[in-house]
Amino acid sequence: MKNYNRLLGIAGVVFGLCNIIPAFAEGRWYALLCFLVLGIPELVFGILMTAINSQKPTLVRAQSWVDELAGIAILVLALSPFYVSQMLKAFNFIAAIGLIITGLYGFYTSSRKLGLSILP
Repeated sequence: MKNYNRLLGIAGVVFGLCNIIPAFAEGRWYALLCFLVLGIPELVFGILMTAINSQKPTLVRAQSWVDELAGIAILVLALSPFYVSQMLKAFNFIAAIGLIITGLYGFYTSSRKLGLSILP
């Protein structure tokens, strides 16, 4: 069986970092807080998924839900002038779209290839 946990974990780390990068160029404290609140959990969960050398299919489903919810939240906030980075807008959209696609891939993998339901 392929190690889907590691693949989704690496994607989570990459897209979590994409959401944290604009925080270093931003001067607004509330935007900095939003970038960190939405980026750090994805980064930590992605690191844990790559470190765990387990083949549990339920972890794929859990990572998919984290990716999907974080991606949708980042995309909705990136469309508002309140949240989006003034200098590095592209990173917000890359993180959001990448997480949504990764979450959908995880849902497909957990339901079709691993035989789990999408809802726990």
